[in-house]
Amino acid sequence: MNPRVLPVFSMLAVIACAAMIGACDLFPVTPGNPTFPYRDPWPPFVVNNTANVRPTVVALADMNVDGRLDVIAAYEGNAVEQPEVVVFFQVFMGNNITWNAVTAGQAANLNGIAGLAVEDIDADTRRDIIAAANGRLIYLKAPADPTNALLWQSYVIANSEGAGLGQWNDVRVGQIDNLNGVDIVAANATPGRVSFFAAPMNPTTGAGWTRFDIDDVMRAGAAGILLVHLDGDTRLDVISTAPGEASARLAWYRNPGGNAMMAWSRFTIGNINSATRLALGDLDRDGRSDVVVTNPGALSAPGANDGIQVGWYRQPTDPTTPWVGRVLCQFDSNTPTDVFVADVDVNGNPDVVVSTRANGTLRWFARRDNIEQLWIENNLADLTADANRIAVGDIDLDARVDVVAALRAASETNDIVRWYQNPLD
Repeated sequence: MNPRVLPVFSMLAVIACAAMIGACDLFPVTPGNPTFPYRDPWPPFVVNNTANVRPTVVALADMNVDGRLDVIAAYEGNAVEQPEVVVFFQVFMGNNITWNAVTAGQAANLNGIAGLAVEDIDADTRRDIIAAANGRLIYLKAPADPTNALLWQSYVIANSEGAGLGQWNDVRVGQIDNLNGVDIVAANATPGRVSFFAAPMNPTTGAGWTRFDIDDVMRAGAAGILLVHLDGDTRLDVISTAPGEASARLAWYRNPGGNAMMAWSRFTIGNINSATRLALGDLDRDGRSDVVVTNPGALSAPGANDGIQVGWYRQPTDPTTPWVGRVLCQFDSNTPTDVFVADVDVNGNPDVVVSTRANGTLRWFARRDNIEQLWIENNLADLTADANRIAVGDIDLDARVDVVAALRAASETNDIVRWYQNPLD
């Protein structure tokens, strides 16, 4: 059977598979790996299931520098509760993990929160939070004691709000212009643009940030952002998804150097339908980062195999030339919501973790000896809620990655943030 290929400008049909365990396993399991597919669910543990409603995004970082990962969660709120960002500080005692909730920001201007980036913005050794919201980017500045909610400060990033700036869907931070502190790169869905915000000399507030639009013409519905070195120089380049575009829905932009406020060259990676969430990883272990992307778009017809799938694109030796894409997994009904790359089973090969809604599941996919074939689907969790976004990291310090998920139920009272402990030896 031939590999399922995603050409640069279109997606070929692939064999559909249901979102039940083993249903994506269309080829014989890789010889020498009799344990695949893993069917047992991972043990779930509650991070938060009270007070906060409509979780949208989660992230992981050591916010109080105690050597353990904390959970940062964003909540959309409702007619009564304002949107907020909460840091759940991990407390390890008596061989048990519990979580201490601290509100880093709660305000109406966090409405539509869709993305989080965590980094030390002001170079004071404490990690801050940048939140992508509707019509603005919010800088949540960590105090000397980040466990004290009263000391967190909130600022709107200059030039991230105003006419023509709607929903910011994703945000990343990194050194773009080789000046001052780390810069902000964000994707705005309406009307569609990818922008970077150059940090001022003293980025202690939201003032002084300068916006430069990398592309404000060809990024309709801009959804996902990644920062990565692609062309061999020392400057970070930008990978972007724009599901509203007709072509180059998945593209990368070359950093022009200097202060980066010159034209950025765009290069096509692929055109998978409804390209949305992104992850990076060297899937084929050739020393170059490949791109994994979700396509949550509906099937055009039953069995059409042009939506609800996860694809990946292999980076060529020259990234300015066409990238070849392949289907990693094709679903029948479950809609992918997020994706991460991590070595789940600690065998030296990158795996791919995927969350879905309708129906809600968490799955991880392992490569085969022939990486061009559909990947092996492994169970992580079947859910009674939709998995919105996920984060991946070693929560319990056992040298295996765990998964945190923001879960939205049919009723707000059943919304929950959970972490799932990796049980694999």
